[in-house]
Amino acid sequence: MFDANMAGRAQPKAKTINVEANLMAQRLTERRQMVDDCRRKTIILVICLTVVSAMSPPLFMWAKGASDKASLLSVRQSKLQSEVSGLQKLEEGARPALKETQLLSVVRQRADNYLGRTIQFLNIVEPDLALNSLKVQVAAGQMRIDSQVNSEDYKAYRSFVSRCKSVVGEENVFARGTRPSPILGQEGYAFELEYRVKVGL
Repeated sequence: MFDANMAGRAQPKAKTINVEANLMAQRLTERRQMVDDCRRKTIILVICLTVVSAMSPPLFMWAKGASDKASLLSVRQSKLQSEVSGLQKLEEGARPALKETQLLSVVRQRADNYLGRTIQFLNIVEPDLALNSLKVQVAAGQMRIDSQVNSEDYKAYRSFVSRCKSVVGEENVFARGTRPSPILGQEGYAFELEYRVKVGL
């Protein structure tokens, strides 16, 4: 049977497309892709969880060990700080006594030095001499001995002055007021002697 419209023209044959079949195939393809993606992600997640599970015990033990060491170091630091504080207090308490001990030691050394220098001067005096007076002064690190001396004769006087100069230097010995004196003999002399020696501050 020939189809025609009212104008007498033949109507074109209609073409039909199975839209439902095409949509279903596309959905199945997308679904397979989603399933594959989910499967890959699941596998990756399982691998990650396995690795984490395997590493967790060592990491936990390391963290625990580090924490224990930190605690031990903290205790030791507190103990050391306490010991240092105690030593500082002892030092502060001993400081005055230490200063007194040091001062006493210096005084003893200087006293021994002064006494030694005085004895040294007295040893220079020979039997042909007589000391009438002796005065010792110390100032600015210098010791000064002023004496009044009698000698049997002029030779004894000159010998004594020479011996003093040989010990402390010519610039540190001064003889003055030399005059005849019969105390030790008819040819005797009397004089004043100034004897200087450095003894430190």
